[in-house]
Parts: sequence; C-alpha cells; structure tokens
Amino acid sequence: MEVYMKKDKTLESVFSDSFVKVVFRRGLPSDEKQNPLSKKKLAELFGSDPSMHKASDYLFPEKINSYFRKYFVAFETTVFKPLSYPWSDGDTNSSQWRIIPNDKVTQLEKLYKQHKAMFEKAVDSFCSNYDWHIENAKKKLGEAFDINNYDDVETFRAKFKMSIQFGAFESVSFSNDARIQLSAEQRQMIENQVASNFKETHNMIAKEQMDRLTEALDNVLIAMDKEGNKGSFFKRAVFDNLKTRVENAQSINDKLLNSKKLSGVISQVTATLTKVSNGIESLKGKDDLAVENRESMKEEITSAKKSLNDSIFGGLMGGDNE
Repeated sequence: MEVYMKKDKTLESVFSDSFVKVVFRRGLPSDEKQNPLSKKKLAELFGSDPSMHKASDYLFPEKINSYFRKYFVAFETTVFKPLSYPWSDGDTNSSQWRIIPNDKVTQLEKLYKQHKAMFEKAVDSFCSNYDWHIENAKKKLGEAFDINNYDDVETFRAKFKMSIQFGAFESVSFSNDARIQLSAEQRQMIENQVASNFKETHNMIAKEQMDRLTEALDNVLIAMDKEGNKGSFFKRAVFDNLKTRVENAQSINDKLLNSKKLSGVISQVTATLTKVSNGIESLKGKDDLAVENRESMKEEITSAKKSLNDSIFGGLMGGDNE
C-alpha cells in the first residue's frame, strides 16, 4: 500500500491530529505453585534427577487464571481491537500499544467501564468467599496443600488488574528540545526510529485493511458457489460483514491512508452492496435467474478483488499520488 499524504501533511501530523496511543493492561494472581515434594516423588518413581521435572499444583480447583482471563479476552476481542489499530515500536517488533481514532475514544472508555465492572464483580464474588475456596483447595490437594502458598485476601485481591492507558506520540523533531542532552548523531538515530515507527504503523494498518477486505470478498465468492449445493444456503451476514469491512476501510482511509486506489475499490464494492440490499433474495435458489444473478455477483466481486490487488502492487511500485 502506498504512503500518500495530503499536501503539507506529514505522517507524524496525520497520526497526531487524528489518533491517540492506547494500551490494555491486565494482571492476575498466579494460580500455580511449584511443589518440591512432587518433583521428588516423580524422581523416585522414574529413577531420575529431580531437576529434570517441573511439578506444580493448582492453588484452586477453579483454575482462576483460565476463569478470569475470559473477561480480558472478551474485552480485547469485542471492543479493544475492533476499535483500534496496530502500532509499531520497530521494524520487527509488534507493540502492546495500539492507536485509536480520536472520535472512538469516548466509545472505548464507555465499553471499557462496562467490561471492567463485570470483571470487578466476578473478582469481588470470588474474594468474598476466599476462605471457602482455600478450604475447598485443601480437600482437593490433600497432602500437597500448604497454607503458606496463599496470600491474605487483601494481597490476593490487589493482584487482579484491568486498565487502559492512553499515551502521546513521540515527535520526530523532539531534538529541538534543549533539555535533551544527546549528541547530534544520537538525536538523529532516535528521530529516524520515531519516523520509522510512523511509517511501519501506516504499512501495518494498510496491510490489515487489505487482508480484511480480501477475506470478506472471498467469503462472498464462497457463499455464491455454495448456494443451493447439497442444501447449503448463504446468509445475509456474509454481505453485512463485507459492508462493515468496507465502512472500516473507508474510515481509516479518510483518517490516515488517503489512498485514491483504495477509495476506488471501496466505491466499487459499495455499488455492488447497494444492489444486494435491494434484492438479496434474487441471489437465492436454483432457478436460472438466481444462478445468473450469482454469476454476475461473482464477476463484480472478482473484479473488486483484482482492483484491490492492483492497488496493493501498484502502490508498492510507486504510489498513486498524482
């Protein structure tokens, strides 16, 4: 994907004007403890060196890490990642930080508070019965139980963490700050890295959008091929998903990518989706007209895929900023 900025716009200013950095932090108490006695017994059983075994016990039958991690996964997969985009901290490094458009920050904060409230409620419920959970663990662990492996409830509760943190972008021209006590060579090295981060992030986001659009277009092609075969019928969701991907691509193209070629692909697919919204039932069934309509749809989607691929390779070869 080509890097094409509006006149007098740098990547740094585009990112700084439209995005903010954000990171999702999370933490849980350890739910396992190394058991030297288990290692010793394993060694005796197999006639081996105890150092060759890694033996640990779950502290609670509920396996709390697995249980509470589901709250993190739910927030990350349904809110955090869908609303944000990847951020690069180096050519080969995938950062924990991501970026979010300014106009999505309020939505993120609202949904985060809802998910955190559910997480806190579950933690409070577990901690309110902390003594019972320990007694239950004692029954399950038998002789392997050791009360010294368990924190007091306040210390245990404090290890549950869920938060989001916002951050500012580093400036390529930070060396103008007289407080920075570095040599000119060191300043230039850091500035080059910061500039590289902006460019790498731009390319990562472009690739992500291309991959998502390609996947959605492929799903439509698969649906058209399967329709009516062996009782298989496509659902409207396949087009709804494509519509969502197109809207997301349009949004990030307006805010960051500014690609004329991608804009052309979006217009092409949008026109096709408009036809679908006016008569999706015409694509269903085995009659000649339905088959003809599906073939026409496949041609349009295939053409859009070709334009998408051309925009990728054409951009890599020289851009579309003319």
